[in-house]
Amino acid sequence: MQKRKLAETALQKRETINQTQLGIKAAFNLTWETLDTQTQYLGAFLSLFSPQFILWDLVVEVIEFEVENEEKQLIWTKEELTTSKKRLYQVNFLQTGQESPEAYTIHNLVRLFLQEQLAEVGEKQLILERTFITFMIFVARILPQSPTSQDIENFQLVVVHWEDLGKRLIDEINQETAAKNNLPVSMVADEILWVFEGLGRFYQGQGLYQVAEF
Repeated sequence: MQKRKLAETALQKRETINQTQLGIKAAFNLTWETLDTQTQYLGAFLSLFSPQFILWDLVVEVIEFEVENEEKQLIWTKEELTTSKKRLYQVNFLQTGQESPEAYTIHNLVRLFLQEQLAEVGEKQLILERTFITFMIFVARILPQSPTSQDIENFQLVVVHWEDLGKRLIDEINQETAAKNNLPVSMVADEILWVFEGLGRFYQGQGLYQVAEF
């Protein structure tokens, strides 16, 4: 009898949580519909970053990064980005970070919602993912094999995003969801390895060999 009561209580809690989550998602959807298309694209793009610490200058740098002999596909002016950023902040999809006034955080529930929206933007998803991944891979490639203390300081702001991307890749591969397009569709095997190579070099440069094993 006691076990049955515990099971019923647990079920009621799950149902309450599910209803709450549905209510939150409905509120997010209503807010989302008030945003212009470019702001929606920026929100979806920001879901690719680690939600813990998003330095705005880094976001701009990623978007402005150009690959030699490749046509730039994501073209936003700084003014457009700033306007969209302010709008996302107004609707609480972005929050100011404590470490810097130019850094932002995204609540986990908001990020999950934005990731869902990323999957709904059609061909734009590939462009957003490729823009993010290309920059992260480029930075990982230029990190020296034996980084100096100055290198460690310079790359510190990118590492949190390598870590997040690496963990997502591992989770998605373990769940065998790559074939369902949950894995960034523009990545190939050798590119994926550079994410982990960069992390390994960074942490070994600090002498954190256990962390480097990921």
